[in-house]
Amino acid sequence: MIIFCFLLIYHFQLILFVIPLQKIEIMMDKSRQWNILCARLSDLLGNEVNLNGMLFLIGVQELGFSYRDFSKEEKLDLIGLGTCKLFSLRGLCSEDGRDADNWPRWKKSDELEWFSEDEKTELLQELALEYFSDIIELK
Repeated sequence: MIIFCFLLIYHFQLILFVIPLQKIEIMMDKSRQWNILCARLSDLLGNEVNLNGMLFLIGVQELGFSYRDFSKEEKLDLIGLGTCKLFSLRGLCSEDGRDADNWPRWKKSDELEWFSEDEKTELLQELALEYFSDIIELK
């Protein structure tokens, strides 16, 4: 394994930090793929797309709706649906039936509460990459 090393002198002591280069490359690759995904979706839709925009698109896709004007409440519900759909890819949410309007109800795993908001965001970005990887070329 290739190893990236750098030295830091602190209080006249020499401390060696070793970071696997492979891990750095993976982190950079995911960041690059995220930027490509945002750019490609933005180009397709003619508007800048961020994580909430992707969650909204996933919600629309999962319900089988064609694009139309949605109320603010429907948009928030679609973002929630997209979020639950992505978390379900890791078993952190599971579908728990349908409501009267045929919208899915979701049950969240207790494990989801262990994640910080930043960790949830990072996981959602990773899962969005997974979700869209069959549709959009990310290389």
